[in-house]
Amino acid sequence: QTSKEGEIRWLRTNKVPLFDDDDKVIGILGTYEDITEVKALEHKLRIQRDELRIANEQLIKANNALRRSNKELEVANDELKRFYHALSHDLQEPLRMVGSYTSLIQYKYKAKVAKEDKIYFDYVRAGMQRISEMIKGLATNNELTYEAVQLEPVNINKIIQEQQEELNVLIHEKNVKIYVDMPEVNMYCDRKQVAMLFHHLMHNGIQYNESENPELTISYRKSSNKHQFRI
Repeated sequence: QTSKEGEIRWLRTNKVPLFDDDDKVIGILGTYEDITEVKALEHKLRIQRDELRIANEQLIKANNALRRSNKELEVANDELKRFYHALSHDLQEPLRMVGSYTSLIQYKYKAKVAKEDKIYFDYVRAGMQRISEMIKGLATNNELTYEAVQLEPVNINKIIQEQQEELNVLIHEKNVKIYVDMPEVNMYCDRKQVAMLFHHLMHNGIQYNESENPELTISYRKSSNKHQFRI
């Protein structure tokens, strides 16, 4: 029904005939109910249902695309792992060969090489050690990128000691004094990742220290629920 103002209204009507004593129809009795708001709500629900259906279809397509992308990423990651493994092996092999021949040359000509010149063999071995550590770091970083985090109790003091031993050649070459100013610290963390973190921080602190008397201090402070290390 259209009102005088031109507004369309929805009405639900119920009509029954009126009879006289001779069962003749003499009129109609009717009632009506304005259901405009109900019809508007039904229309709104239909629109929302259509929008939900379209969104659901798009979500299904997106999920399918995501599954395909994840599968492709897994394949790419596997290929990258194999590449890093092969690269690490291929680079370490000639490095070991150089080390072996360096040792042979030093042994063969040790009587002919001046004492002050023998230091150059130490430089060669130190350089090879650094290259070997870089190659190992490359492979380890790749493993950490794709491995799941494995939490376990870890003694940080032991981690720092292990990194000092690994960096021993560089420490002696740069003549750096290492000071560990911290109590016994135990944390629940991923051992590999924490070890790699300390390795990089300590290596950079030593490698790029331009002081005449270089020192590297490692300190610790616990703040509320956080562990703070300073290198």
